[in-house]
Amino acid sequence: ARLGRSDKNLHDDAVTSGSPISSVEIRELVLRDVTLHDRRSDSPDGDMLSLREGKVEIFPNLPVRLIANGEFRKVPVRVEAIGGTLSDLIRGREFWPVDVVIRAVDATLELKGSVALPFGTSRADVQVTLACTRLSALNQLLAVTWPSLGPYRISGEANLGADEIAVSNVQAVLGSSDLKGDGFIHFDHDHPRWSMNLASKRIDLHD
Repeated sequence: ARLGRSDKNLHDDAVTSGSPISSVEIRELVLRDVTLHDRRSDSPDGDMLSLREGKVEIFPNLPVRLIANGEFRKVPVRVEAIGGTLSDLIRGREFWPVDVVIRAVDATLELKGSVALPFGTSRADVQVTLACTRLSALNQLLAVTWPSLGPYRISGEANLGADEIAVSNVQAVLGSSDLKGDGFIHFDHDHPRWSMNLASKRIDLHD
């Protein structure tokens, strides 16, 4: 918050007279031109995250809103997120609603559901949807070498627990191939262990 000259004089007068000082209410936070480097990366220059502008809107009794535009590994990324209200966080509600959309290249990732409070608790229930024109469109962003196959779309419900993620109603389409099913991802070993039950009406080996 920034105090103007007249506001500062009023503040000084209030302190001198012993009158109560009004609290400061922050309704918007803005960050611009922030760059972060990860020197642990295998990349010679490290993975770079550049935030052109990030804005958080916090209005009384309204959902908290985040909008951020930047680049990761020189790929433009936009994030839009809507959560619950600030009072939900302060009052210690059990869950906080989330609605997140991340766009990068031709890919869109959507997360909608709820996360447990306080943040950091290993509990969440979200609907996940990822869609893109080609697998290879994400190569630079994820530092992978996927083939140029597509379009594809993956959706499902994820329930995050302390040491596993339960996934259900999974539906995946890649080109003319499809998969449906459910399963678990366990984290009780050095590497994640997948357990899935999948079915398909059509699998094209060219996909």
